[in-house]
Amino acid sequence: MAEIPPLERIVREQLEQFIAATLGDSPSAEAIRGAVTEHRLSQSVDAAVLECALSSLLIDRFGADPPKQVQVHPRLLVDWGELPQLGHQARPAFSLICPEHCGEPQISIRIDRELDHDSDDPLLTPHRDQEGIWSFSVPFRLTSSGHDCLPGQYIIDVEATIRAAAGDYPRFFRTRIRLHIPSASASGPRVLEIEGDGQSVVNLHGHDLRSFSRVVLRGGDQSLINLQNLSGGSSADNNSPLPAAPRSVFEYELKPDLDRQQRLPRVRRDGRRDRLDSLTLEFPDRKRVHLFARRRVTLGRNRDNDIVTRFLPRSPEHDQLSRNISRTHMAVELCSEGVLLQDRSSKGIELDCAAIEGERLLGSLDVGFDLQVDLAPILGGDDFLSLGLQLFGGKANSRERNEQLAWDEICFSLLRERPTQLWQTAARSGIDACRIRRLRNLADMEEYVLLFREVLLGSSNHRDAIVLDWINSDAPAARIIHAGRSFWLHVYSGIDVTVDGALVDAGEMIPLAHDQQLTVHGRPLRVLPLSQVFLES
Repeated sequence: MAEIPPLERIVREQLEQFIAATLGDSPSAEAIRGAVTEHRLSQSVDAAVLECALSSLLIDRFGADPPKQVQVHPRLLVDWGELPQLGHQARPAFSLICPEHCGEPQISIRIDRELDHDSDDPLLTPHRDQEGIWSFSVPFRLTSSGHDCLPGQYIIDVEATIRAAAGDYPRFFRTRIRLHIPSASASGPRVLEIEGDGQSVVNLHGHDLRSFSRVVLRGGDQSLINLQNLSGGSSADNNSPLPAAPRSVFEYELKPDLDRQQRLPRVRRDGRRDRLDSLTLEFPDRKRVHLFARRRVTLGRNRDNDIVTRFLPRSPEHDQLSRNISRTHMAVELCSEGVLLQDRSSKGIELDCAAIEGERLLGSLDVGFDLQVDLAPILGGDDFLSLGLQLFGGKANSRERNEQLAWDEICFSLLRERPTQLWQTAARSGIDACRIRRLRNLADMEEYVLLFREVLLGSSNHRDAIVLDWINSDAPAARIIHAGRSFWLHVYSGIDVTVDGALVDAGEMIPLAHDQQLTVHGRPLRVLPLSQVFLES
């Protein structure tokens, strides 16, 4: 039997309790459906969820065909508490109900720029109340630069990204909330005053008097005033309910964001997929970029290291210089705080001419800077090996960063994989990749790229860890991620890419495998097993 979605299960339990309390032990299917239709639950629960819960209950009791699965969109409820007024602080409570989706939703709130607010307020972060229900607050003031804002209409845009969804359910939703703020005079106390003559008829049948702070009715000896069925209740009727508070909870329709939905990656599964954590990309000029999807890599002259930092090609002179480099000279390791450079040598390491004492942590503040790492610099002259090091990433916990992570989790879901531990560590640290270049020996012939979250390919030396200098574009051409122990190439629009002669459409994700022949904007790239230049033999 298929698993019942969480919200449907909760509604079904409520239905069973209602039926047992009101209909006895053996009600008919017609009696159950009729009672449920009249029950208040039918007014407070989404119709599709209620129908699925009721149908599954009737199937278990009486037997029937399974109910048709109904696509249930998330619902957005907003409790304004006290409706916004000029100069006041507003703190509406939002509830996102997403029964058919799992995982924490990513919420993006854009409050009208004319209203004072803090876009990084932690209250904007959703927290789970129960399965399928998430809550958050949206604080703002009805002021502009500290002064009462002008009366009129203001906009709050809400975007919800559901990272993991079953089947073909949409993952992106949006809605626009329009606030109409009246002038101070219009928002003051409202008074209803009616004065009739001696034979007047005042008919207030069915009117709602709750919006008035004071109601004054005057009539003569023969006047008639009809107060029957007032919406707020009649004080003359002791059995009538007390007037309810003004309505403060509203539901706003979340519509699928079709534009973002259409930009979802499409996974090509018919290609060969190798399970790898390293590979080499060979460029037309024989330059090689070595890619590693590892939390920690070591560098040294010994061939057992991930990156062999000998002086190459082999010669008596280069062999002599290589002896100054320790067998394992340095380690580069990703941790939750950033990238850790560890000195594992007897000859020392310098980072931008400052000695590393044991280890040095590089964080998100170091992203984008060209740093120089010198191995065994105490020898002086040109006898030490210099490496260029650059980090790529963004500010952890920023709105842009959270949107990137939400998009990544959708990609993992489409690949039917879970985010890797390496990706999770990168998400916390804000570091996506690290590029290491040789600055003296083998300069411009060999580079090493450590993939933590993603590696961008494009023409920018400061944005893209793998530079394709023949492309003239302001945006990356593609990116590479690591999922399911495989590398995946995610192609962006505007650049022609082929794999073994077959064109890759924009938005497609394809697995990378050894001996593939790629072309990117007309230039060939070969995918090889990890193989540094001059070390094949």
